[in-house]
Amino acid sequence: MHLTLLVSLVIVVTIVKAQNTTSSNLWTTEGRDGQTPFSWYQRMELVNQISFYGNMNIGVLAVITNVITLRVMLKHKPTTPHVYLICIAACDLLTGVAIMGNAVMGTTSLLRKYPRLRVVSFHAQVPCLFIRLALGDASTFVLNALSLDRLIAIKHPMQHISWCTVRRARIVCIILLGFSFVFSTNILVRLTSVWAPEGVPYQTTSDIGKIPLVDAIFMHTKFIIQQAIPLTMMCITNTWTIQQVIKGNRFRRSTSNSKDQSGGVQCLGMTLGITAYFLLTHTSAAFYALNQAINDNVSIYKASIELSIFIICLEFLRWMGTFMNFFFYVFFDRKFRHHTDKLIFGWCRSASNGEKTTASSSQM
Repeated sequence: MHLTLLVSLVIVVTIVKAQNTTSSNLWTTEGRDGQTPFSWYQRMELVNQISFYGNMNIGVLAVITNVITLRVMLKHKPTTPHVYLICIAACDLLTGVAIMGNAVMGTTSLLRKYPRLRVVSFHAQVPCLFIRLALGDASTFVLNALSLDRLIAIKHPMQHISWCTVRRARIVCIILLGFSFVFSTNILVRLTSVWAPEGVPYQTTSDIGKIPLVDAIFMHTKFIIQQAIPLTMMCITNTWTIQQVIKGNRFRRSTSNSKDQSGGVQCLGMTLGITAYFLLTHTSAAFYALNQAINDNVSIYKASIELSIFIICLEFLRWMGTFMNFFFYVFFDRKFRHHTDKLIFGWCRSASNGEKTTASSSQM
């Protein structure tokens, strides 16, 4: 609970500082340095390049790591945690594909070079963003469900078997996926694609999205459902879980002289790692979402170069969650690490054996 209050205080202080700068020319591209239209286009190209290469790297890493995660997880006997983990990995995999799609379809230099890409971008950019945000929200919600499942398993181990079944876990995943897609339909209503004078498509606010009241409702609702509620639930459930693990470790130490406490320590370390990662990424995302809601969804192209890059970095930090889970699994889960090593080195051995067979057949 103290951690939740601390995070909330940090968010409020950061928002207040950001709001104090909006009265200056930090959010504008004119007046501070006497920027000309040419320098504005240069800045826009720089922002586009940073966004393109960052999103492509995140997308590639998300696809690779989640393919490995799914291959490893599908070999396990289905349990409630594995159902949630498989659902998260599948969502993150498809999110990585959508991130790469948005990166390619939103890069001005590529759109100028390829006419067919301009047509595809005009029709698919907004739907691809819709899928990306819906899957990202679904991954967050399922991660909260997994955190709650872990808490029930530790606090009520006997009831967990009957309460949290595999079938119910699958139903929860389907419900959360459906809710995420239904909620994200506001993207299809508020955004649209239009043609720029130079013949390049770009995203802009639709007629409905330009209504101030509608935009304010959607932005504040987005902050509450996508950031505030999951962040609060994750803080509460994992803090509670850590307390239960610590109590269990103390009880085992007081009732047994055995020095083998690796199971409790490993569980505690994994919970701490996932909690710290989730707080880091979603606190920054919550700041970004709330700041956008307060500032009427200000575009990064209307901000200064420094603030534009800072906003892009916040977005990168948020979407890095699509591949960071894999490294937590490898670091904290011995079985997952063993199966991953076996899978990767098995591919390497099969590839090397294939090369040797080809070389020997060519010599003969």
